[in-house]
Amino acid sequence: MIRYSIIILSLLFPFHRLISQEFTAKSSYASTEPAQTSVLASGKWYKIKVYNDGVYKLSFEDISNMGFSNPSAIRVFGNGGNMVPLLNSQPRYDDLIENSIYMDKGSDGIFNAGDFVLFYAKGPVTWSYSNLTATYDQQVN
Repeated sequence: MIRYSIIILSLLFPFHRLISQEFTAKSSYASTEPAQTSVLASGKWYKIKVYNDGVYKLSFEDISNMGFSNPSAIRVFGNGGNMVPLLNSQPRYDDLIENSIYMDKGSDGIFNAGDFVLFYAKGPVTWSYSNLTATYDQQVN
């Protein structure tokens, strides 16, 4: 079997989720424990823009149109739209982490036409509460 990767590049990299097929192992390593290989090293990949926090829906047809030969085997990856920490001592992931998905297979129990996948994605805007000013601060990546 030939393994290949395709990444659709864009200027808004942190605002995307990557969709993968033929994923081999789940990894979520902190910077103190580096990943041996990236999840991007194998499989087929597709990037999806995410502008806001929320639940996103991909239909069977959407996934098929992305070129995946087995739409029921997809997985969603992404680390959210937050900025990389300013301090190198702060922990962060050195690879993409797998996001949970909900796959609706309809009444026949097979992922096919008319079925869909739901996933939650974090957008590029982060809100935090400041005790000093008693206000919310917005940070845009």
